[in-house]
Amino acid sequence: ACLGLYPAIAALFVTAKILPLDMEGRYQVINYVFFGFWLLYTIYAYFIKSSYRINKHAILVAGIFGLAIPIINGSVTGLWFWKSLGMGYSDSFFVDISWLVLSLITLWAAYVAKPVNKEVSPLEIPEERTEVFKKDTIISKPVLNINPKAR
Repeated sequence: ACLGLYPAIAALFVTAKILPLDMEGRYQVINYVFFGFWLLYTIYAYFIKSSYRINKHAILVAGIFGLAIPIINGSVTGLWFWKSLGMGYSDSFFVDISWLVLSLITLWAAYVAKPVNKEVSPLEIPEERTEVFKKDTIISKPVLNINPKAR
């Protein structure tokens, strides 16, 4: 469920930029997209049951949506990040740059991610310790009271 949040937030940003500001029920649509995407990804991840594929798909989708945010913002509003700072829109600039940098790092991470070959069952019981103690070994319980006068 947590891995679905990152691409869902990116999808929320994209939806918020695509929908017209004067649209009736705009915020309901944005909420439906966010929670719907999150729910669908969580269900998808439940059935995949492969940590590698769940992680890889989440960061790949989030990277693609995240890369689309500055592009859609620039094309819809005309505030491209290289112009917005000079025009005094520092908030738009930093949001676009943050998404651009974060999505590039995310796409790079998706590219270099490799599956772990180690197959370990989560219900695997560790083997019992087979240590042999010498007869003069003292096994004691930890002392809870460390005050030397309270004996």
